[in-house]
Amino acid sequence: METFLETERLAMRQFTADDVELVVGLHSDPEVMEFLTGGKPSSRATVVKEWAARRKMSYPRGIVRRMAHLNAIPADSPRPRQVVSQRDARTRLAHLLARTGPADIVTVIADGDRPLAALVPVQAAQTAAEAAAASRRAEKSAAGWSARLEKLRAQLLARHAAETDELVRALAEVWAELDRRSPPGRDAAVDHLRAAHRPLLHDDRRQAA
Repeated sequence: METFLETERLAMRQFTADDVELVVGLHSDPEVMEFLTGGKPSSRATVVKEWAARRKMSYPRGIVRRMAHLNAIPADSPRPRQVVSQRDARTRLAHLLARTGPADIVTVIADGDRPLAALVPVQAAQTAAEAAAASRRAEKSAAGWSARLEKLRAQLLARHAAETDELVRALAEVWAELDRRSPPGRDAAVDHLRAAHRPLLHDDRRQAA
């Protein structure tokens, strides 16, 4: 059995035959299986059969092969690279993983001068076809959001225009009544307000006409 990564509270290693009872216990717990089978426990025979098949498929093609593949990064990769010791990787793994994608950086984990594995941004592990498909999905998503935003903008402009028209009509009615009750020159306060509203009054009355 090989341990790939070990910290004070966590160890990543291959499954062994001794782990089967632990797996059976997990699959027998309704809370664990709630979002897998609706809370229905799996029988021991089913768990043992499926677990054995998956374990056979996972090794030796599993994590060992994947880690070796990640280590085969071209030295002339345009992405920035950093090298951390195995000890540092154990204590800073969460931070390194969180930084890999946003910083688009390759982190090589080494034991002295011997590279062991590497953390690479997901786009670096994509094939050309996968990258093209991801680009198309992003473009389609961006176009969809752009269309939705433009539709929302048009709706807001239409609502704003309707509310403005309603306000204009209400102001026209108010000033028509004020003009009737207090013609220009009768009340200085009304005249001052009338002068301040003259641009609006002009538009109001033009639209009312």
